[in-house]
Amino acid sequence: MDAQTCNKARQSFIDAGALLSKIFKFPQKITVVAEFADLCKTLGGCTADSTIVGAAGPSRFFSMKGEDGAVRLYPQVLTKFANPTGPVPFDTHDIIASFNSKLAPQFFFPGDENIKSNQIDFVGVIAHEFCHGLGFFSSWEPSGVDNVVTPAIIIDSTNKLRVRETIFDQFLIRTADGKKLSDFTAAFEKAIDGQTFTTNAALASIIEQTASDNQITTTTDFITANAVGFLPKGKTDTEDA
Repeated sequence: MDAQTCNKARQSFIDAGALLSKIFKFPQKITVVAEFADLCKTLGGCTADSTIVGAAGPSRFFSMKGEDGAVRLYPQVLTKFANPTGPVPFDTHDIIASFNSKLAPQFFFPGDENIKSNQIDFVGVIAHEFCHGLGFFSSWEPSGVDNVVTPAIIIDSTNKLRVRETIFDQFLIRTADGKKLSDFTAAFEKAIDGQTFTTNAALASIIEQTASDNQITTTTDFITANAVGFLPKGKTDTEDA
């Protein structure tokens, strides 16, 4: 990769950070480790129809109680902002990010002339991915059971299963009826939290039954536009989602 492209990429990271600093009030410095490399070569999976542009996320998550008493996953950035007492095993960096230099010819960089219709705004891509690293990130994912999604199911230090949504998930609702996804999380927690399962089939059976009993949001809902919305704190009207 030539020096000019590297310098343009570097300036893009600086501009993206400056942009987010104008939008959010950060009480502490945030550190990011980022790479601009050929992700098609290092990660694979690139095809003529699909190519990874970039990705970013929190370096670590920590389980913390929220204002409502529920335990959720907080990204390292927000955990630091909460000023927790006692030693906390923070990672050296708050956000880890990677961007695909293979797409450099398609990126629109700061200083370039008018953006073309087939170009990608690199600063916009970086800012978007950095937001994931800041905590705009859901733990809901396919469960392995047909058309059923769940929050993250993790194993804690005592080898027990725990159901954990992220702090972002606290504000997600099913727009059709205003039902909070946190209510669905609570149902899964009641059925799974603190349990041990000898087989994957046993866990899958509990997941399927819990989803059915509580009419929990499906995979189809998650891939349907506007079926799930973000309802800001203090708002109750689904129209605000």
